[in-house]
Amino acid sequence: MFELCTEHDWRLIALGIMPDYVHLFLEVDPTFAPSVIIKRIKGRASHHFMLNFVQLF
Repeated sequence: MFELCTEHDWRLIALGIMPDYVHLFLEVDPTFAPSVIIKRIKGRASHHFMLNFVQLF
């Protein structure tokens, strides 16, 4: 998550992680659509999980 924010010049203001959900509070350039931001976050997370937790898939 932190690398993704750095790559896109997003500022992570708050992060809350619970067992079944995650809350993010980001400061992002208004030219980014919320759907694009979520797509990038979910894509990066999916890639990370598939590499590190192969036994779950």
